[in-house]
Amino acid sequence: MPSTPEAQRARPDPEPVQAISYDEPSTGLPSGERERRGDARPPPYQAIVEGLDQGIWAIDHEDRTTFVNARMAAMLGYEPDEMVGRMPYDFMGPAQTPPVRPRDGRRHGGAEGEDICFSHRDGRDVWAHVSTGAITGSTGTVALVTDITDITDITDITDITDITDITDITDITDITEQSQLDEGLGRERERSRALVQHSADLIVVVRADGAIDDASPAVEPMLGYLPIEVRGRDIAELFFDEHHAAEIRAGFLAPTSQMGHRLPAELCLRHRDGSLRCCEVVVHNLVDDPSVGGIVVNTHDITETRRAERRFRALLEGSQDIVVVLHDDGEWFASPAGTRILGHPPGIEPPGGLLSLIHPDDAETAATAIADLRAGSRDPEERLEIRARATDGTYRWLNASARDLTDDPLVRGVVITARDATKQHDAEAALHRSEQWFRALVQNQNDIVTVADLDGVIRYITPNAEPMLGFSIDELEGSKVLPRIHPDDRAALLHMIGTQILPGAERRPIEYRQLRADGTWIWLEATASRLAPEFEIDGVIVNSRDVTERRRAQEGQRRSEQEFRDAFATRRSASASRRSTVT
Repeated sequence: MPSTPEAQRARPDPEPVQAISYDEPSTGLPSGERERRGDARPPPYQAIVEGLDQGIWAIDHEDRTTFVNARMAAMLGYEPDEMVGRMPYDFMGPAQTPPVRPRDGRRHGGAEGEDICFSHRDGRDVWAHVSTGAITGSTGTVALVTDITDITDITDITDITDITDITDITDITDITEQSQLDEGLGRERERSRALVQHSADLIVVVRADGAIDDASPAVEPMLGYLPIEVRGRDIAELFFDEHHAAEIRAGFLAPTSQMGHRLPAELCLRHRDGSLRCCEVVVHNLVDDPSVGGIVVNTHDITETRRAERRFRALLEGSQDIVVVLHDDGEWFASPAGTRILGHPPGIEPPGGLLSLIHPDDAETAATAIADLRAGSRDPEERLEIRARATDGTYRWLNASARDLTDDPLVRGVVITARDATKQHDAEAALHRSEQWFRALVQNQNDIVTVADLDGVIRYITPNAEPMLGFSIDELEGSKVLPRIHPDDRAALLHMIGTQILPGAERRPIEYRQLRADGTWIWLEATASRLAPEFEIDGVIVNSRDVTERRRAQEGQRRSEQEFRDAFATRRSASASRRSTVT
């Protein structure tokens, strides 16, 4: 409206303001002449102005208020007399920057409008739409034109005495709510524009004939074109090969009246360099929307997603392990390894569900393991061996583990990984049977078999050692060998063991004395050899047998022989003595 406050402060003090008065409407004639003519009562212009629903504000060439109607004063919380003589700046809110000059350019009768923020007496902002019109300063008829009222020609305003330089009449409408709404819409438009400009998804507006009307900046990183390069070009020919171009044109672009909203479709779009990008496309028909006037194609690049899916699919299809996803509703998916190992075709639906393929003796264990996993009480790394039925009726051993991925939106199930352990299980079973056989063979022979490490600690000894030596197996295992060997035999025994464990050494038995629990000594005959490398213990194995009775027999025989020799020698000596006496 008025000039800046700085310019006003630089002006000289103005003359006192003559407020406009409607008390005696004037015709521009001397009062005596009016009386002689007997003019009729003038029209009630004051009542008209004061009764308007819009505010009326008049200022002079010094930007001082000369008149406001009651509506204008009430709009800002003042009385009309309080506003007369003051500058409009006194009533403008802090949000009104920069200041406005509604007088400028309007002295020639032009009308225009703008939004201005005024300050209410109580401090709140009041937004108003202001339309101004110039008034020719003369004592004759004056015209006032606004763009919001039906009063387009006001004539015969009388009794505007001594006011010759009124320059502006302002018609003010309170548009605070409308202004706030417009601001909100403006911010919403800017936000939408920013979202489109910075979105990684490509948004293309296509005319009904298939020509691209506009494209978002994402067209460059996604397909290698600048937005300006694609405008006006046929979308089907630009982004698709000849075969698919016809499909796109028929499926997405015609007939537009029947297209409406299309669900997402996966299509391959051609990049500028000739490579293909896998995209998810959603189409909206907004031809009838005046703000768009075209078909909106929203494109999301899923190339990397599909590549990752293909890699994982290849891993699953090539894996030797069976991967099963078991959902809460009983639905399940199995990798191709399930068909290779068990022979069941893909998509099989066993009458009793997936668990019906498990061996009856293992079904409860499998169900409990899954329940514990879901409850969080089972370690996902813990493995379980179960048997699953093949198509030929036999059962295959599976070594399985599981993870609960029910909360993963891309899985929503328990993922079970199982590998065929049949051969390993059969080999372990055969080994176990072999161990049992050899254990029985060892434990039921007369010899004592002792396994000791290189420090001389007994790691294993056969059960027949207990009745032979009088010590329990627990007492023997974990104890050292030498303390129970007769001191006179220890060196010979160690030398024998050290010699016989060498590669290619001849195994010659040695006899030594072993202490019994009752304090007596028994004779044992032993041989030694080095343990094979596949055993976990680095040590020796000693085979011992009780030869005490044999030693006793041998000792008795030696005594008998010695007694015989002694008796024979005594007899010969006696005979010789007799012959000598006779002679």
